[in-house]
Amino acid sequence: MIGFLADDLSGTGGIQYASIDLLRMLHYVLKQDVVTVARGTSEIPGSVFLIKKKNTFLFAINAIKFFLSVNYESLIISDSVFTVVALVLKILKPHKSLILWEHLDYRNRSSQIRNISRLIAPMVFQHIVCITNEQLQYWKRAHCIKVATLHNVPNPIRLPQMKRALSKSETLHRRQKRILIIGNNGFVKGLDILTQAWVMSPRDSWSLCLCGFNHRDPSFDPLCLNNQQSKMELVTLSQDELRVMIEQSEFVINFSRTEVLPLTFWEAYLAGTTYISGFMYTPSLAHQVLSRRAGMVLTHYSPNNLDMLFSDIITLRVAPSSSASRDLHLERLGEAIQNNDFVASQWMNILT
Repeated sequence: MIGFLADDLSGTGGIQYASIDLLRMLHYVLKQDVVTVARGTSEIPGSVFLIKKKNTFLFAINAIKFFLSVNYESLIISDSVFTVVALVLKILKPHKSLILWEHLDYRNRSSQIRNISRLIAPMVFQHIVCITNEQLQYWKRAHCIKVATLHNVPNPIRLPQMKRALSKSETLHRRQKRILIIGNNGFVKGLDILTQAWVMSPRDSWSLCLCGFNHRDPSFDPLCLNNQQSKMELVTLSQDELRVMIEQSEFVINFSRTEVLPLTFWEAYLAGTTYISGFMYTPSLAHQVLSRRAGMVLTHYSPNNLDMLFSDIITLRVAPSSSASRDLHLERLGEAIQNNDFVASQWMNILT
């Protein structure tokens, strides 16, 4: 049996979706029995043990008690902030395999607990799984003690919605003059910068759609929302509705401050929608965007030079996916299937 420890899987963020996709892969593809411990969950396979403790320390104590009571072979921990859980279990169950699955960018040092946890993680875990090579190189540089084995394994890519899009070929050619910003944390996504740039930029008949954000998010001025003059709107959509909107929009833009490789990149890439990454991009994201000819990386804009950002994007429209064909979508679907086969084989190697 495999144990899986996460914070809260009931949200709509990229880490939550990636975790659920991995759990489904472990259960359905690799045929593993999985027990998940979390504060909240969506629909996931296997057994679930909920710990409804808001305090991280109390949550960790309860997680330790639970895993001491069950017989697992490997334990996957999806956030380095819970390294203390792994440390206690390593002492009390020394022959079990402990795996850290690290999503957050190494530049994200907002939590002192996480900073300390990363220092001791290589001595606690047998395996540390990074989703990009950039992250893996960080772990190599930052830690002299190489007890843990490092792995570079991308996240699985969700396919059912992509197959649905291909069955409705009319959505592949009907694009609206709309730019999407997708997420649930305005500061991480650079929402404050992008909304300021939108207000300053000439934009004709284009609209900016903010998908998934809370209307109380401090990163933007609520007076601009749902304002006919600003042509900026805030919408709440299901995952299926969001994918349809991505398929029918010209651009998805992300000026992320801390993400490694946002899930929104793959959603836009598979839908044939141009992806725009800003000046705060990570090298991993820029490499994916450029090497796959998936859109543009804007490096010549700064927070003090944004007045023409959106008008330049709209004017250029050099996106290779603007006239996305069915063949392009089939090619990218094939890439996603190959990616998932690789991910499954890598996780099987780690778990055995």
